[in-house]
Amino acid sequence: MNTSGIKMESVINLELAKIASLTHNAVVITDKNRKIRWVNTGFTRLSGYSLEEVYGKTPKEFLHGPQTDDTLLYHIHQKLAKGEGVENIELLNYTKNKQPYWINLEIKPIFNENKEIYQYMAIIIDITNQKNTLNAVSAYKKALEQSAIVFYSDIEGFITEANEKYFSYFGLPNLKKCNFRCKSLWEEKSERPVYDSMLPILMKGNVWKNKIQVFTSKEEECWWDITIIPFLDDELKPFQFLHICFDISLQQKFNREQEKAFRKEKELSELKSSFITTVSHEFRTPLTVIQSSIELINDMVVTKTEEDKQIYANLQSKIKTALTRMENLLDDIGFLGDIKDSNIKFNPQKINFPAYIHNILNKYYKTHPLGSKIQLQVKNGIPQISIDPFLFSHIVINLLNNAIKYTSSGKPPEIIIEERNNKLIFIIQDYGIGIPEDEIKKIFDNFYRAKNSNQYSGNGIGLSIVKEMVRLHNGKITCKSKLGDGSLFIIKLPIK
Repeated sequence: MNTSGIKMESVINLELAKIASLTHNAVVITDKNRKIRWVNTGFTRLSGYSLEEVYGKTPKEFLHGPQTDDTLLYHIHQKLAKGEGVENIELLNYTKNKQPYWINLEIKPIFNENKEIYQYMAIIIDITNQKNTLNAVSAYKKALEQSAIVFYSDIEGFITEANEKYFSYFGLPNLKKCNFRCKSLWEEKSERPVYDSMLPILMKGNVWKNKIQVFTSKEEECWWDITIIPFLDDELKPFQFLHICFDISLQQKFNREQEKAFRKEKELSELKSSFITTVSHEFRTPLTVIQSSIELINDMVVTKTEEDKQIYANLQSKIKTALTRMENLLDDIGFLGDIKDSNIKFNPQKINFPAYIHNILNKYYKTHPLGSKIQLQVKNGIPQISIDPFLFSHIVINLLNNAIKYTSSGKPPEIIIEERNNKLIFIIQDYGIGIPEDEIKKIFDNFYRAKNSNQYSGNGIGLSIVKEMVRLHNGKITCKSKLGDGSLFIIKLPIK
């Protein structure tokens, strides 16, 4: 037995291990049969395997997987069999958790004193991030080639090279040398100021980006989102330009149609506002005349019989009721128009919300047969909330009036106030006729009334106003209802 040789090998191994432990890269030492004898902490960190788990195994037993290149492994095996090392090999390995990672591999044979290979040292560098980046760049480049019009031009403005997309876009043969100027793409029909600004910027070495109008050989008007990147020489002067262009013709067309629709919508909105103002004004004049006529009739019936007086009294009552409904309708229409046109003054104040609701109940419903029995429940501690007291009263009164109007069971409505997830929850529940399920989403629309409410007075505007009022308070209103079992209106307001 050559004990001096074994001692020398042990010394060499210790020195190799000492050196390998100092690097952050992974290092593996195997015997001549590629069975692992030592790994550093870098290998454990990269692969997840400890020395105890891999000692005596060959790398191919646990590091390679379904996507590892077998052809490359064969090439490595052939090299090592000839006593040669390998370097700059990019290989896909797998961790202990079966996760793939890319490495740059270098394997060097280690010779003993008899110049015989007795070990191999593998130095492994993790290049996963670089590989992923290159793959992403490659994918982006491929996508760019497929989706973008890309071409190069020289300092004279001649197009020197272009991708397939460029030639197919303009219906041109694919020539290696295009040999025509960029400006032929944007003839005199285009906006000159846009292009006049291009050259000074590019000649200073700066990137130029804009939306431009171009024309195909068929005289079709097209729009590009174009970026031009200058390439600079050693003296920082441009000598070549890269043009990356995306066809945004459909987008531009959509934008124009959208602007046209917006203008039309604005005109209709202004027309609607004008109509509402005119209607409100024009209707009030005859209403005043009718009211005056009622008073005149009242004076005329003084000399009539009691029977005639009763007939006139009934007619007056019906006319006054109709007048009141008409005036309320006009008030609501005008109010809704003001909200839509942002003509309503919003003056929020910090208030004690439960006390505020209690005051409304006392002021408007104290003497009402059913309203006086409204139940008010306040859950948890309710912090002060910022609302416009005047505007919010319209919300409360409208919802409560509906709750009372549509209730024939005699059971009074309930009000629940609570704080949940930094929001104030305000609930009004009634036990009335309810709303058909397929109509719940429509009840906040202008002039919409549920089919089962026709026997009750109303104009279909109240809930539209309520919704807009809630929106002014940055809140949200929803409704839950079951036909015959009543309705639940829930308002959520932010607590600021």
